[in-house]
Amino acid sequence: MLQNSDSRLDRWMEREALAEAMIPVIGRLYRENNVVTSIHGRSLINVSTMNIL
Repeated sequence: MLQNSDSRLDRWMEREALAEAMIPVIGRLYRENNVVTSIHGRSLINVSTMNIL
């Protein structure tokens, strides 16, 4: 049970790190090329890591 929750935490932390890495790329695309990135119709401009997840 403990090992299972550890692996879930590790996967969550990996996803969180990926979302954090996306923020500057999304901002640069918007500022430099006027690209509005979205997921399922929701804009990712000026959102937090938790909102991306």
